Amino acid sequence: MRQQEILHCGIRQETGSSAARKMRAAGLIPGVVYGRGREPVAVHVPERELSHIVHLHRGRAGLVGLVFEGDSGEPVPGVIKEVQRDPVSRRILAVDLQRVSLTEKIRTEVPVVAQGRAKGVEEGGVLELLIHEVEVECLPTAIPESLTVDVSQLGIGDSLPVSALSVPEGVTVHTPGTDTLVTVVPPRVEVEAAAPEVVEAVAEEAEPEVIGRGRAEEEEEEA
Repeated sequence: MRQQEILHCGIRQETGSSAARKMRAAGLIPGVVYGRGREPVAVHVPERELSHIVHLHRGRAGLVGLVFEGDSGEPVPGVIKEVQRDPVSRRILAVDLQRVSLTEKIRTEVPVVAQGRAKGVEEGGVLELLIHEVEVECLPTAIPESLTVDVSQLGIGDSLPVSALSVPEGVTVHTPGTDTLVTVVPPRVEVEAAAPEVVEAVAEEAEPEVIGRGRAEEEEEEA
């Protein structure tokens, strides 16, 4: 279970791209807090605090305590739903935050980690993790850091489905269990030598990365 970190949220009085640039120059990241049946609130959060939390959570959803400006009550439970970054510098540009209840399950995505050294790799094969994160449902306090799969028994040509993941109690995986999770393929050089036209076709079909846009970014452009 992830440790709950505190994130201080100031209320944004100004919106739009120009205001967002000024905030970032001052070490603040624009964001939006929504959820729990309440109207979205435009906020700004300290870049250092947010970067620290994102690093701890490996960029994935994790439980945080939201402390709102002018509110002396207990931190509001929340999760980081989306982080937008500059595609070149990777600096955080905006963040989407969601209020949650500690007693109600939520859906989020967690990373997959392969454990062990596959037999097929010892034989010269290449381990390929086909699914890097899966959708899970659990209480906010039970979001796992990652889900692991033991690949030590995989030979060349072998594979494991999503259902082979080691899942802690209280966590339900919603990614189809029959989807292929990890496999060991023959050495790259053999594949390319045997079928170069296939490799060329795959390269031609490759598409550039698409950067997602969160609520905070959309809200800025509309302002």
